[in-house]
Amino acid sequence: MNLTALTTQQLTQIATTIQVVSSLAGGAASFIAGQKNADRAREEAAINEGRLRRERRILAARAQVAFGASGAQVGTGTPLELLADEAARRESDALLIRRTGAIQAGIFEQQGLLGLSTGFFGASSVLIEAEAKRLQLESEKRQTKAQFGFEEQDETEEEPEFNQ
Repeated sequence: MNLTALTTQQLTQIATTIQVVSSLAGGAASFIAGQKNADRAREEAAINEGRLRRERRILAARAQVAFGASGAQVGTGTPLELLADEAARRESDALLIRRTGAIQAGIFEQQGLLGLSTGFFGASSVLIEAEAKRLQLESEKRQTKAQFGFEEQDETEEEPEFNQ
């Protein structure tokens, strides 16, 4: 393609198209990154929740063994209350990890949506700016023609044919 053969209007249209595509691509990339980050946050939370539950179950099992070895009845009184409290803490901590992961995932999703919206608004802005520039140039062209006495020819009118 010979760029010197292109008109200013054509070059402006090419530049506008590149800006619009770039803005939309950036928005789409932000959205995809947000979704991937959200998925990763959920996965990490699930892994951490599972790890905590396993570790706490092992500790509870060791406590039961220790209570049993000491001769205490595990299913009654203080040992039972201690094990129940530990189970409640374990569940509370696990749910907190899950909730934190969900909140982080939500933040990443919102960031992705914000990036997508920014891309759309950026593309819209470029298109509006290009149309405004085109209208301004068209108006200046009409004003110049009127200033020098050139009448604007109606584009729907056919030009007269000359007989040869």
